[in-house]
Amino acid sequence: MKLLRFHSALALTVASALTLSACGSEDEPDGGTNPTDTGGTVDTGVPTDAGFTMDATPTDMGPRDTGPGDGSSPDIVVVDPCPDGEEGCECTSSITALPFLQDDCQAGLVCIPWDNISTRTDLTDAFQTCVKPCTADSECGTGRICSDSFGFGATSGAERICVDSAGGIDEFCGGSRQTVSVVPQVNKETSQITGCPTGTECLLGSFSDIHVDEGICLSFCQDDTECAAPTPYCNPRLFTSTATATPFIGVCSERSIGAGSLCGSQDPDKIGLTSRCDTSEAACGPNQASCPVCIGLPAGFAPDGLGVCTPRCSATVACRDNENGLPQNCIEGFLGSQPDGVCSVGCSNFPEDCSGPGVNNLGRTCVTGLAIGQDPFNFCTDRYGPALVAATVDSAGQLVTEGDDCLADPNNFSNFRCPQGALCLDDGAGAGLCLYGCGRSDPADATICDTVLTQTATCAPIFMDTTVGVCGDG
Repeated sequence: MKLLRFHSALALTVASALTLSACGSEDEPDGGTNPTDTGGTVDTGVPTDAGFTMDATPTDMGPRDTGPGDGSSPDIVVVDPCPDGEEGCECTSSITALPFLQDDCQAGLVCIPWDNISTRTDLTDAFQTCVKPCTADSECGTGRICSDSFGFGATSGAERICVDSAGGIDEFCGGSRQTVSVVPQVNKETSQITGCPTGTECLLGSFSDIHVDEGICLSFCQDDTECAAPTPYCNPRLFTSTATATPFIGVCSERSIGAGSLCGSQDPDKIGLTSRCDTSEAACGPNQASCPVCIGLPAGFAPDGLGVCTPRCSATVACRDNENGLPQNCIEGFLGSQPDGVCSVGCSNFPEDCSGPGVNNLGRTCVTGLAIGQDPFNFCTDRYGPALVAATVDSAGQLVTEGDDCLADPNNFSNFRCPQGALCLDDGAGAGLCLYGCGRSDPADATICDTVLTQTATCAPIFMDTTVGVCGDG
């Protein structure tokens, strides 16, 4: 399975769109790349992508001696930052079966053959390091922890080991202090022995783009009763299992993130596995392949690190009915595996027809102006708070007050904070105005202004368009 924190070429672009000056976007994002949600079966294959910053130390060239009185510059000694045999550093394992042995580690330590445990065949060198088994924090030294995060089991002789620190949920864990990678195109993410919070496990060996001694801190589950804050929801089918009784393995997650909701994490330290799209049957039916995927939003449109959960489809897998009862169109060929398409919702903001309370009980809004190739891509998504102050126009569509700028702070969800019924429109000068959309073709669509604005409000013309407008008064 490819991971890499939602860095992917599968991202949306900006389509041709509308502004109040008739050239721009209803929601004016810039281009960019962001996430995909791979979910599903664990892939332990060869990595095909690198996406992490290299954190490596120079190789140890040893001391250089030019002899006494040679008149040269003082000798420069490169000190090995992790001497062989010390805790967290290199060793050579001789085991063919558990338990782990001391081998050439210092007294009280055992040698872990991370390379053999991983079963990978593409490594550039051996990767085996010393760890300290323990039963209590007091055996590990000041500020260190005795952790069972790595799940070696009682027969290993290292069921619990000393770690330098505990990472966070959905963050990297690692079993060594080595900083040089032996996995092609994959960099080390941890430079000290890093465990996991109590109640979570370090998921090792399941991702092709994570180093052999590293994993991700997660809590696994079958239902919500096994999860607790800050990840109270069991996303039930995030991984598959070879066990007949439990063919799927869930991950305790932040919440159920359904179609149209924003997915991923704003925290750069988080991987995003606890904020992936919902995999339950309620969200995607019995066919797990139809579950939503997290695809990228253009840079500057939504908070960095977030994408949108989008249902999958193909020529043979239809888009499922969404909660709004709106028509959907399958854009085929976007994904690299079957079903290979994603669903675009036929929603509108003139007037707004995305219904439901949304995850924040602030309603939902229709996002348009995005594209996949040449295909327009629309979706209903959640509003965020606190609500911005809407702009006002008169009955002729002339601006009276600007209100708050809904394009000013995308990392604080500004594009999604217009009041319910209003949309974010580019004013043509780089700022965004929250205005209430209405329709001018069907008289019934204009009556929305009576409810969202005032009883005397009418549907004022904009964009030199006879079919759509914004609610104005005076």
